[in-house]
Amino acid sequence: MLKEETTKYVKKLVDPALMTWREFSRAINSAGKSHPETAYKTTYEINKDKEYKSKKKYPTLINRFVSNNMEFELRESIEKGQYVMSDENGDFIRDINGDLLTFNDEELKILGINPYDISLGVFDMDGVMVGSAQNEWGTILITVVEEFRGFGFGQILLKKYRELYPKRDSGGFTPRGYGLTKKYHENAVRDYLAKGFYSFLIKNGHITKEKVKEIVSELPKRNERKEIDLNMQKGKIAVHNSGDNTNFIIYNTKIIPMLLDYKEDRFFIEKGLLGYVHLIYIETRDAYRVFNFLQNPERMGKVLNELLASRLFDEKTPLIVDDVKGMFEKFIDKDLYEIKDGLAYSKARYMDYKSLGRMEKVERLKICDNDRFKAEEAEVLIMELADSLAED
Repeated sequence: MLKEETTKYVKKLVDPALMTWREFSRAINSAGKSHPETAYKTTYEINKDKEYKSKKKYPTLINRFVSNNMEFELRESIEKGQYVMSDENGDFIRDINGDLLTFNDEELKILGINPYDISLGVFDMDGVMVGSAQNEWGTILITVVEEFRGFGFGQILLKKYRELYPKRDSGGFTPRGYGLTKKYHENAVRDYLAKGFYSFLIKNGHITKEKVKEIVSELPKRNERKEIDLNMQKGKIAVHNSGDNTNFIIYNTKIIPMLLDYKEDRFFIEKGLLGYVHLIYIETRDAYRVFNFLQNPERMGKVLNELLASRLFDEKTPLIVDDVKGMFEKFIDKDLYEIKDGLAYSKARYMDYKSLGRMEKVERLKICDNDRFKAEEAEVLIMELADSLAED
């Protein structure tokens, strides 16, 4: 039963709530591109020293808000943007020197595009940018520093930026970007349901009941349940690693269907997350520091240590010993490293982590019935679960 309209409906240029998720994702990612999770990785430490990410570069205050009992500001800046030419496949066009071809002001005017762009930034009370949304060669780029993931900045930035630029192409999704955009679409549909807009639009002939039913049917079920196998002993142990291997997650594959459809089974889901180690690169020291380390049960610490040491050995990049959270001292197996001048260098490769990562992708896709979109959503949920448990 659809609710009656409770507030005035305003027509939008591109309206995600009037499309299925597949239709909306194709509309904003026409080329079907994807990027590794590390494509646009940044940290609080990096942003703190970047002049172009300073608060004074974003002079206009939009609003202040509170998240996790901390106060933040959403600000904007306006500057001239660059729009890159692309072919029918969505690939950027380059000249004979390999440089990207861009539109000039006259060409943008003919296309009806404003050459000036609005960028958004979320700042903490120390004036450090913790999240941003901007034009990246004519597409949308949203980033949140690693330390502030889970604060809801992604949704705030995406919602506001899509209001400004509803037709702008996403440029492709990272796994987290895919999850963020899918959640944005879900929220848009739930908002229309709550405000009674679907009822209004059906009465006025702007959409059919059948189309609304198709759109709404995609929403994750909140209350409906069916029998699900919760026996963790029947699952496989998988090792997920990010595109640049700066984090490893060990989990029981039984949690994949639970995460996708039965998010309320928190007790069983948490039992299935067995280990997590997350590194952050510190540019000033050309080394990594351990940001999160979770072992559940404790014996998983040995596996995580061997995965981590193997990855660091291949890259020839050390770990910082004296990290502020004491993570190295508490969790890292010192026997696997040679320590000098406050840095720990891995002695050897102990595990074939790349093969394990490939096997995890194959198994996750198989569990998701070979649906790539569902497998990517599962990946995002697994990473979010690891982050949340490590922070508890």
